Amino acid sequence: MSIITAIISLFLFFALVAAPIIIIKKQKNSQNKFLEYFIPTIIITTILWIAFAWWADFSNDILLKYYGYNFEGMNDQEYYVNVSSEDLEKVHEIKRSMGGIGWPAKAIIMSPVFLTYSLVIYFVYRLLWRKKHG
Repeated sequence: MSIITAIISLFLFFALVAAPIIIIKKQKNSQNKFLEYFIPTIIITTILWIAFAWWADFSNDILLKYYGYNFEGMNDQEYYVNVSSEDLEKVHEIKRSMGGIGWPAKAIIMSPVFLTYSLVIYFVYRLLWRKKHG
């Protein structure tokens, strides 16, 4: 189960990294090159980083359920009553990783990073295009 969640996480991450590159490659020649690139990039990367942040949180819930964690427990004994002894350390590690801010805050915090990445991709591509085409 952890392999499946990791594969989905990697797919979302690579889609997030590749989306601006794919968008700029599909771009047509026009007067508003920047707007034709940046508006679809903002929309698509926003959807992808929200999905990525949500999936990171939701996949932890899936893994905890898979290992037998009881979300409705009232104390530590009830939480871990169905967890096997060999999975107990994994469950503790997942619970520790879930502490802190929630996925909406993570998505908001990540947004400037991906917007900056999109701008860097645009300007590097334009610089390389100008060097190639004179």
